Amino acid sequence: MTSPNRVQEWNQSLAVGQQAVQAVTAFLQSPVVRSDWFATQLVHSVEDDPRYQPLGIDLLWVVPERSFLRSMTVEVKGDRYDQTGNFFFETVSNLQYSTTGGFVITRAEWLFYYFINSGKLYCLPMEFVKPWFVENMGRFRERIAQSQRDDSYWRTAGRLVPIAIALREVPAIKAFQQQSGQWRMMSGG
Repeated sequence: MTSPNRVQEWNQSLAVGQQAVQAVTAFLQSPVVRSDWFATQLVHSVEDDPRYQPLGIDLLWVVPERSFLRSMTVEVKGDRYDQTGNFFFETVSNLQYSTTGGFVITRAEWLFYYFINSGKLYCLPMEFVKPWFVENMGRFRERIAQSQRDDSYWRTAGRLVPIAIALREVPAIKAFQQQSGQWRMMSGG
C-alpha cells in the first residue's frame, strides 16, 4: 500500500470535478459524438440531486434508441494527474470509517474519466469495466490519498490502473481528446 505524498485540498478537488462535468457536457453535445456515437438529445446534470448522489451518478444523457429516447447514466471523474498514465479507481472513500469508494458504489452505466490538463477523455462502460476491475484488482497497485477540508483530514484508497492495460483488455472503452476546442476520437470500441 502506497502512502499519500500530497494532500488533496477539497475545494480544489471540487473545482476539478466541476471543470470535468462542464467538459463532458460539452463533449456529449459535440459533433464527434453526434456523428460517430449517439445523437445526443439532452444532457442533464443531477450532481446536486440527493436522489442520485448515493448512486454515484452525475449526468443523465438522453439519446435516441430505435423509436424512443433512452436516458443513460454517467459518472464523471476529473483528474489532474494524466502524466502518471493511470486511472485511479477509488475503492474506499474514507479509511477511518471503511466507507465504500466511488468506483465501487456507482450505479452509472458510464464512467467518463477526464484529465483536465491534457483534455483526454476516456468513456468506460461500467457493465464491462467494473467486473473486469473486480477480477483483476489484485494486479494493480493500491494508493492512499489524503484529502483536507478546513481542519478535517481523511484518507481514501484506490487502485492505480494503467490506462494502456485497461484499453487493451477492455476494448469497449472509448478515448477522445479535446484540442483547440475540437474533440477527436483517439481509440475505442
